[in-house]
Amino acid sequence: LERAARLPSVARAEGAAAALSPLRALQRHLGEYSGLRSRAWKALVGAGGAALRWAGMAFDPPVLVLPLLMLLHALSFGATHLGAIGFVARHAPPGQSATAQGYLAIAMGLVMAGAMALSGLLFETFGSFAFMAMALAAVAGGACAFVAYRAGGDAPV
Repeated sequence: LERAARLPSVARAEGAAAALSPLRALQRHLGEYSGLRSRAWKALVGAGGAALRWAGMAFDPPVLVLPLLMLLHALSFGATHLGAIGFVARHAPPGQSATAQGYLAIAMGLVMAGAMALSGLLFETFGSFAFMAMALAAVAGGACAFVAYRAGGDAPV
């Protein structure tokens, strides 16, 4: 990560922009494959991408590997977001979809705030291996998605 901190801001911005392009393609095509039509399955795919990305970051990869790990952000965020929003839309009471999505946004914000506060302490103690905590969080989220998928309560999109 020390190497990443030395990258110019423009290079980091280009990496973020590169991660957004596959997100658009992901939104278009993820639901077209029968095995990936379940909202829970999308969340599971997102969790796998996130776990791989965070685990990769834990080993302070060379600068040339960072764009590849950033591309996994499109997969992890895109699939998880599509799965979560689809799940909320399907399970919210009639006329309450916007409220339910608002509650989801609040919950995500609170979890992110807590994770950000904890990340400083973890990084101070463990250095780049602090990213393994995020990999474990992704695995835990994937386990929840797997349970939802196996429960069969999530019909295809």
